[in-house]
Amino acid sequence: MRTGPFPGRPTVVVIPGGPGLGTATLYGGLRSWARRNSIDLLMIEHRGVGLSRRDATGADLTADDMRLGLVVEDIASVLDAENIQSAAVYGSSYGTYLAQAFAVEHPDRVACLLLDSAMLTAQDHLDVRAASRDRLLHGSGQDTARAAGKLRALLADGTVQRSEADVVARIVYEYCGPVVLERLLDQVRRGTGGFAWKSIAALEPMDTGERRPFLMEFDLVGVIAFRELNYAPEPDGLPFDPGASFADLAQRFPPFEGEPYDLPSTIPGFTMPVVLLSGERDLRTPRSVAERITELAPHSHLVPLRGAGHSLLDSHPAAARRVLTLVSTEGPQAVTAAAEELEALIDRSRARTPATLVRSLMRLSPLVPRRRSHER
Repeated sequence: MRTGPFPGRPTVVVIPGGPGLGTATLYGGLRSWARRNSIDLLMIEHRGVGLSRRDATGADLTADDMRLGLVVEDIASVLDAENIQSAAVYGSSYGTYLAQAFAVEHPDRVACLLLDSAMLTAQDHLDVRAASRDRLLHGSGQDTARAAGKLRALLADGTVQRSEADVVARIVYEYCGPVVLERLLDQVRRGTGGFAWKSIAALEPMDTGERRPFLMEFDLVGVIAFRELNYAPEPDGLPFDPGASFADLAQRFPPFEGEPYDLPSTIPGFTMPVVLLSGERDLRTPRSVAERITELAPHSHLVPLRGAGHSLLDSHPAAARRVLTLVSTEGPQAVTAAAEELEALIDRSRARTPATLVRSLMRLSPLVPRRRSHER
C-alpha cells in the first residue's frame, strides 16, 4: 500500500500499532491524504491481520508463523518488492517495537526512526503500572491529586469496581484530562454517573479479543503479544495492572516464552536519527519508556507533547500528518523543533477524538434513570 514514489521525496514507512489493528482499512484516509500531498507513504499490514493472514501460497498462517523475527523480515521483503533501499520508518505503539527491531536487523535501510508512543521491552508493564498508579491512584503532581483522591474513596467504599476503574480512569484521563475525570467521579458519587461509567468501560476493545474482520483481528497476532511481548505478566494484586487486564484473554494464547530482541543492548549502536513523540497523558506507553530510549540512542531527541495521550497516528491524526510532512519535506530535525506546532494541532483536533464521546456520555448520564433494585 504505497502512495508514491514522488521525485525528490523520501519514502516514509508507517507501521501502525496493535497487534491486531486492521491496517488495510483503518488508514484509508491517511493514504489518500498522502497521495494528494505527494508524500511517498508506504504502509505495511501486520502479519496475521486483514489480507496478510495467508502466506505466499495462499495457505492460512498458523500460530507457528507468528514470530516477531518474521514480521521484521516482512518489512524488508516489502521494501525489496518496491525497490526501496532506505526509508524513514514511523512506528506507532507496537509498531515502534517493530521499527526498532527492523533497525537492529537492517540498520542500513533506516534513514531515521520516528517512534510515536514507544515500546522498548517485554517488561514495559512495570512502567505502565508505575505511571498509572502515580497519576490516577496516588495523584502525583498537582494535576491529578484531586481526581486520584476521589477515585481512591470510590474504590474503598465499593462504589466502583477496580477492573472498571482501571479502564475508565485511564480513558477519561488520556482523552479528556484530570478535570473531566474529576467531574465524572463526582457524578458517580452523586449517583448520576452510572450510565457514562459503564459506557466508557465498554470502550476497551482488546479485553474481549473479539475478532472484527479488517477492524480488529487479535485472534492470530495475539500469539505475538502474549508469547513474545509478555502482554499478560503475573498480576501483583494492585489496581492499574495490565497483567490483570489481560489475564482472562491470555488463556487463549501461548504463555510468554521470552523476548526475541534485546533492544536496550543494541540501541546504543544506532547511527540513524531517532525522534520520540511522547504524550504527557500516555499511560499505555509512558514517558519513562521514551526517556530510556532517548538515553540509549546516540542521535535521539524526545518531543514531549502536552495534552496528548497514546498514539498521535490514531488519536490526533492531524498532528501525525504534520510529522509525516516534515520528515518528508525537511527531514527528522524539523520534527524535533515542532512541539508547539504539534500541540496546537492536538488542541484543535479534540472534537474528532474519543474525548467528544466521553463528554457526550457524561452529559447523557444524568438523564438516564437509574434502575430500581428489583429491576437489576
